[in-house]
Amino acid sequence: MQDVWGSKSIPAMGSLQSKDPEHIERGTPKELIELRKAKEGPYTMYDSYQDICNQQNSRRMVVVTPDDIKSEFRVERVLNVQMARLEVSEQLFPEWKDELSLLNKEALCIVSDMWPLKARLQEGKLTMNYQCLPGESLFDIATDALYGDHIEGYIPILHQLACLLKAFHDAKWMVNCLRSRNVYVVDDKFLSRKENELKVFIPNIGRFARMQMHNNCLLESTILERDPALQYWQSPEVIQNNMHSPKSDVFSYARLVSEVSGILHYSRKIKRRTNRIKKIERYSVPCGNMRKSEILPHIYSDKGPPEYDTATKRIYDEVIVRGVNSEKHHRPSMADLIDTWEDIAKQSRLKLSRPNIQLVKRT
Repeated sequence: MQDVWGSKSIPAMGSLQSKDPEHIERGTPKELIELRKAKEGPYTMYDSYQDICNQQNSRRMVVVTPDDIKSEFRVERVLNVQMARLEVSEQLFPEWKDELSLLNKEALCIVSDMWPLKARLQEGKLTMNYQCLPGESLFDIATDALYGDHIEGYIPILHQLACLLKAFHDAKWMVNCLRSRNVYVVDDKFLSRKENELKVFIPNIGRFARMQMHNNCLLESTILERDPALQYWQSPEVIQNNMHSPKSDVFSYARLVSEVSGILHYSRKIKRRTNRIKKIERYSVPCGNMRKSEILPHIYSDKGPPEYDTATKRIYDEVIVRGVNSEKHHRPSMADLIDTWEDIAKQSRLKLSRPNIQLVKRT
């Protein structure tokens, strides 16, 4: 895997980060704050910001997406080179504060090495800051074809992600934020290179949610506030009624696999730098070229996402199509998808090992 920093001549963090205490978000680069004040659309701001980073030879220093720029509940990730940490700042839904005490009691936040997690009010908004190991998003990895231009090269990562989600579901937690930009892979230099070591993490803790209980019985679905920025990856029951469940994570996971396949497909076709990221993202996201009002009718038509030459027929049929079924009871579980990946890998003579994931309760 390539060096996530892209170059050895990266400027110090001080040249990118603002130290002005009056800035709303601690550590947010001043260039991004200025761009937010502009009247251009989020994609124009994103392209401008990437140009600034490229000029400073630091493209992978700050990870920000067009959705992050325009979203009411932003997630910002800054790579601190000196500390070798990915610093994350999330704006949270107001009611999420109740989840924080549960999250601190259970070691589900395995993406973070800052305990206990704390949230504080910044400009009237609940914000949480924490740190993770440095890594690169699955979107960037696929866009640069770091594991090849066919989805078979990404099966180990997708298999590990499925194992991580199963561990969360077994512990009665849901992730609720799956998309390729929210899934990260730890840089190899920070791993011990053990065969069953977990490489995948999700630095979007503020969307994790506990499944609700009633009279000591687990409810089938949990009503949660929905993040509009994730609508293209969300299941129909979430879009319609905010009803979240492990099967809604399965739907988003299948969308993510389809998205990775699309990214690989369009990365080969789109070579010109002008608006390249914008075009790849728009074309690769399932329903990405539709109005949001058209998403639900398309899902209920059960037509399925586009089929690309970057994924095999079996992956498309057994992972993607089954996972995006409009009826949640007809979707597979994460355990089913793990078995499917392992059988596909066996036929392709790929070696997979289930990662060692310990969700130990904290006392």
